[in-house]
Amino acid sequence: MIKIKICIIILCLSFFACTEKDAFVDTQPSLTTVLTTKTIVPIHSISTSIELYSLSPEEKVNNSLNDFPFSDDETLSNLKTIYDDIDFSSIFHKGNTDVYNYYKDKYIKMLNDEFAFLDKKSNEKFYVSEFGEFNSANLSGLFDLNNYLYYFFDMDGDDNPELCVSDNARFTYIYKYISKTNEFVLWHALHNGYLRLHGTRKIRYNRLGLQYEFYILDENGDTIEAVSFFNTYHTHEICMLYLPGYLNENKELEQIEPTEEMKNHGFYWGEDSNIYSFKVTKNQFDEITKEFFIAEEVAEENLNNIALTYEELLRGFID
Repeated sequence: MIKIKICIIILCLSFFACTEKDAFVDTQPSLTTVLTTKTIVPIHSISTSIELYSLSPEEKVNNSLNDFPFSDDETLSNLKTIYDDIDFSSIFHKGNTDVYNYYKDKYIKMLNDEFAFLDKKSNEKFYVSEFGEFNSANLSGLFDLNNYLYYFFDMDGDDNPELCVSDNARFTYIYKYISKTNEFVLWHALHNGYLRLHGTRKIRYNRLGLQYEFYILDENGDTIEAVSFFNTYHTHEICMLYLPGYLNENKELEQIEPTEEMKNHGFYWGEDSNIYSFKVTKNQFDEITKEFFIAEEVAEENLNNIALTYEELLRGFID
């Protein structure tokens, strides 16, 4: 078994945890996981501490990958089976449109600071204009609700609409209104322009066409499934596929256990991470990941179709 120990940048991001962790910054953090004794199965998750499936951009790592052999036929077959079972599809569920205007009115009041919302990360309440990127704009005298785009759909899958607010460059905040308690919650937040809404309970990451990540969330906005891959590393054309990870009963990220044969052909990232990835050709990469890229195009079209300006949001909804 080939084991190549490398330095990995460890950046524990915190937004996607049980409290909307601050994950997804432009820095590329690494996985810090423990392999399980499970056999290869099509399950993929990530812990609520949301360490990203990402790599250190050091040249020595690139050189190691550049010289590393390609995966054998058995490994390719296993990878194809696993990736085929990942649900990359993009569906923005509308939910119950009969309640749209009721929820819209509530969200507009929140946007105008008539109600505060709960930030689960800090367990503190904020008004919109004093939180995050909005606060930065407010302090600069540039805060204007007309400067953002709004996506109104059932993000969490409970049949009621959530409101996503984005500048389409640096952030997307996803708010949930809980009618039973008349409360607002920051259900999830994306603090990176490379992150995009992909559909109900789904998010994807595309870093300049170099690195890709895909996340599935639970009903609370916490990440439970994830996979990562990249097709260019630094200045060389290198295609690598990770095995998906899943959230175990201890809320820890675990990568699916490779077979012994796969381990013999996998790139081992060292004992600190105990992670394997697999080198493939560009054609093999395109074939195994094609459903992701098909879904990405669909997702962008879907987003464009449901995007609202603030003026359009104010108009209300007609079934």
